[in-house]
Amino acid sequence: VVIDENNRIWDILYTQKTENNIMSNVEVYDGILCPGFINSHCHLELSYLHHRFISQTKMTGFLEQMFEQRDLFDKNFIIESAEKWDRQMYENGIVAVGDVVNTSDTLEVKMNSDILYINFVEIFGLQGEKAERVLKKAIDIYRKFTDKNMRASIVPHSPYSLSEELWKLFFDVLISNHFTCKIHSFHFMESEAEKNMMTNKPSELKDYFVKYLKFEEENLSHLSEKFYTRLKNFLELSNSLLLVHNTFIDQNDFNILKDYKEKIYFCLCPNANLFIENRLPDVCLIKEFSDNICIGTDSLASNFNLSIIDEMNVLMKNFKIEIGDVLKWATSNGAKALKIDNQFGYIKKGFEIPLNIIEINDNQIVLNKVII
Repeated sequence: VVIDENNRIWDILYTQKTENNIMSNVEVYDGILCPGFINSHCHLELSYLHHRFISQTKMTGFLEQMFEQRDLFDKNFIIESAEKWDRQMYENGIVAVGDVVNTSDTLEVKMNSDILYINFVEIFGLQGEKAERVLKKAIDIYRKFTDKNMRASIVPHSPYSLSEELWKLFFDVLISNHFTCKIHSFHFMESEAEKNMMTNKPSELKDYFVKYLKFEEENLSHLSEKFYTRLKNFLELSNSLLLVHNTFIDQNDFNILKDYKEKIYFCLCPNANLFIENRLPDVCLIKEFSDNICIGTDSLASNFNLSIIDEMNVLMKNFKIEIGDVLKWATSNGAKALKIDNQFGYIKKGFEIPLNIIEINDNQIVLNKVII
């Protein structure tokens, strides 16, 4: 691969590694050359929570820890942690990130980063009377990013975390076309409690909302009653929708989603699934949509590292997956999901570096070098 002074691929040449025909000024490495990795789902702003949470507490235990700890740290530490892990991701061969934000704390970090960020400004809140305030805050954050020429869109957190009023306001925003970026991200079927809640079965998550957060049960009924209708509406209004986690997705969900195959990407975050639920998605089922699978790390509240290599290795260890497939999920599929496949995800003329050199040892991927 020939790289020009603008860090773009100028040409791709094919030559044998022999003494007689190696060209001058060529760096030669052993291993497999692949595109830079795409981290399709992350929460960089939560990097300050690294090693703060107890694992395998299920979703309700994870939410309790988030409520307890998220406001205990000052902004300087939050920004320093984001800077550190932004750099670590780059050194781990990651070139682009689909990043969920609830604040503008990471804005300066991203402006100075070598990584391309697509920012998903998240909305959530089950108190209907606060819906307008929640949306206004999200729009303010969205504009802070877009005013700096950063890509951003407003997204719902999950099927279970928006009031009926907030869902309506969100769909009104999508229909209005005021926000040109229609790439969206959505935590989906991450926990058994969520699955039960969405299918109107007894759920620890619903019990948690009622007993500890003091919501009236009748005010939560819309979450299950309108779940699939909202999901279809969301898909109709999106150009690309990343369904993140999919730990408890089943055949019935697939039967509903298959009509939107050209819009959907299933984002797998296996280390986070093990951290929270101690369970992995049914990758054998999801592989039916192999061209629509991408990979993310989630946050350091639910992971020990922000490494796509680590995520691929968990998948390779637990499922029978070809190396070519998992590399596609980590590169070109992620680029397609985030609509950046015109600059990342492939080794093509005009595309950007870094590139990665990997090797395979005992069915596990090792990162040998990042070509910067």
